[in-house]
Amino acid sequence: MSVRLAFLTLLFVPIMAFAQNTITLPAPNLKIDVPLMKALTDRQSSREFSPKMLDWQIISDLFYSALGINRPDGRRTSPTAKNVQDITAYAILPEGSYRYEPAGHNLVKVSDKDLRGLVAGFQDFVTNAPLSIVFVGEDKYAGSLNAENMMHFDAGSASENALLYCAVAKLSCVPRITMDKQALSKELGLSKKQVPISNIVVGYPAGS
Repeated sequence: MSVRLAFLTLLFVPIMAFAQNTITLPAPNLKIDVPLMKALTDRQSSREFSPKMLDWQIISDLFYSALGINRPDGRRTSPTAKNVQDITAYAILPEGSYRYEPAGHNLVKVSDKDLRGLVAGFQDFVTNAPLSIVFVGEDKYAGSLNAENMMHFDAGSASENALLYCAVAKLSCVPRITMDKQALSKELGLSKKQVPISNIVVGYPAGS
């Protein structure tokens, strides 16, 4: 019996480890009913955050807003030229960093480190917030002279979607381009074709 128990333990350890490294997000809340003009009116930047961890439903809605799949053919909530889908979003959390996978609507761990300091650069307020979303671009435009401009445009589209959701959810947030791109590229395991473009710092308002 003890031998069998040991075998079963060894069998399930990798499965449990994998489960801990993948966070399946709750389904996005598609029933939020706020007029677009109201969201545009309420959108604002704030650099004051509560350190309280965000609810997983909010994190789910944030990533769906930015890059979620909203059609059966796999197209997303934010546009990209020729649907190349050249933007990847990373969740930078105190307990580690995760890559957002739109197909499964889940977060896959890529680092056990708290990388918020690398996102912060010289702006210390970033480490007060529980979440930073880093948008990474990948050159998928087959040598086009406009590839870099396209990646920045696509990252901006995803970013604005997330910022509008923050306005609806009454979250504090601020879009930024400051970060240690070289160090983040290494820690996130990015390829040579990938580059961090921008980030959004998100949290509940200070004092909430």
